[in-house]
Amino acid sequence: LIWGLVFYLPYAVYEAWTYSALGEPFDFWSEFTFSMVVVAGNQILYLLCDVASKRIGYRFVGHEQSTYMWLYTLAILTNLGPE
Repeated sequence: LIWGLVFYLPYAVYEAWTYSALGEPFDFWSEFTFSMVVVAGNQILYLLCDVASKRIGYRFVGHEQSTYMWLYTLAILTNLGPE
């Protein structure tokens, strides 16, 4: 939710305002910038899920990886909800 409010919402407002003002599709650099914001967000999500699963302190790596998978899946599903 925070990621969406801090990064996606301002970008969406900017894009909508630009499109309504110019009346033409977005240029390459606007689309590229948005794609890189999404890539950065996914990398941060990978990192946070990995750190959380390691801090739990499981005895077996399989349990740690299973927790990582569930955390990541939950985060992705939560992120897809508002869309």
